[in-house]
Amino acid sequence: MTEKTGKPGEQKIHSRYFLWLRTILGLCILTGIVIWVTNEGILLERLNGTVLVWSTLISMLTSMLHAATLTTIAYAYGRKLDYRYALYISALGSLGNAMGGLPLGTTLKYIMLYKRVGLKIGQITFGLAAYTTIIALVLLAYAAVSASLLNLRPDIKALPGLLFIISVTAIIALGVWGKRSKVMSSLLNPFLRWQSFIFVAALSFALASLFILNSCAVGYFLFPEHPLIHIIFLSATGIFIGLVSLLQSIAGIQEITMGLSAYLSGIDSIDGVQIALVMRFTAISASISILGLSYLIPGKTRPS
Repeated sequence: MTEKTGKPGEQKIHSRYFLWLRTILGLCILTGIVIWVTNEGILLERLNGTVLVWSTLISMLTSMLHAATLTTIAYAYGRKLDYRYALYISALGSLGNAMGGLPLGTTLKYIMLYKRVGLKIGQITFGLAAYTTIIALVLLAYAAVSASLLNLRPDIKALPGLLFIISVTAIIALGVWGKRSKVMSSLLNPFLRWQSFIFVAALSFALASLFILNSCAVGYFLFPEHPLIHIIFLSATGIFIGLVSLLQSIAGIQEITMGLSAYLSGIDSIDGVQIALVMRFTAISASISILGLSYLIPGKTRPS
């Protein structure tokens, strides 16, 4: 009996250790990347206030839309969530992820939506997964279109479009199966209402487009020698890989995937890494700005 009651506590400790071990590993990877960029890159030479301001503003808008995803998930399941409160949690989660994957973002979203809003764990998981899936599809569409306009290897050129078709087919098949499942239909049907579906699709498209826009803004100011179509391909592909691999919150992974995508697009890997580094820095700046403003705006904007 004693051993059984001790297992849940042990599992929590092991889970906590794993989260911090993942964070430390990510910070080590990120440190290595920063050293590489400092020694081999041109980021310090070309970085200026203009690119930082534009990228920070886009990152702030992205956090605002992320907050809207939380309110729409609550609304879809008949609950209400104050937008300013959701914005506080969204900014805090973005800050944790940008600063090396500190275990803040997803954990806080679950705590807020479960304990304070009254959503079930399954509803939260399905809602977040729905947004992630549509954002990933939009990124694939950007990658497929941009790849068709680049002089890439035939297999690389065709891969994004092929993945897009396979993904859409799989999602439709899962949707048909979900409609027949009593448990899944209760989670799926609220998002299939016409108004909810249009809003979720539009919000997901806007978020994915902001990711691309942020990359293009940074790439335009830092690397004007690279055509924007290259930046669109490397950012869409790199962010997609990080998103679907579920490794995006680990520090340095986004830089690695952006570097790999830059290489596939025909430009130096380190240029993609430098774009991702600037976006990480401005995400921190944007999150801190939003959190600071939340203390100045009257009303319940954060947890008590």
